[in-house]
Amino acid sequence: LDDGCKIALSASARLSDDLVGKFSVDKAGVGHAALDYNLDADTTVGVTTSGGLEDVEVKVTRKMGADTLTAVASRDTSKSVDLTWVHAMGDQTLTAAVSQLSKVDLTLAAGDWNAKASMPLSDPSAVDIGFGKKLALDSLPGM
Repeated sequence: LDDGCKIALSASARLSDDLVGKFSVDKAGVGHAALDYNLDADTTVGVTTSGGLEDVEVKVTRKMGADTLTAVASRDTSKSVDLTWVHAMGDQTLTAAVSQLSKVDLTLAAGDWNAKASMPLSDPSAVDIGFGKKLALDSLPGM
């Protein structure tokens, strides 16, 4: 292979009824590993690492009813804790994410449309608000 050819590889294996392992190497040659363990029907604990054991994330995800999901993630390298709350309302989804070291994000997604507000914790007056719509090229006139 020449120097311009890069290949990414990935594999997944069910190690038991409740444990799944995922292993991959990206195009830059960095290895990634993840283990997801189902504690029960509503709770999953995951451990993910990239590039060895220098960057480890532990995440606990819990379903709270049919429409709501919460997650807590902790990263070893940044010593941060991230909290995520997701609530489905028909075809709309409201997501609130709080990062201990950086910002609060609120996202409302409805079909192809979304609205997002981000507020840095260091400067609450610097709120960034954005709106977006997914477009398919074949839906545009003349395409």
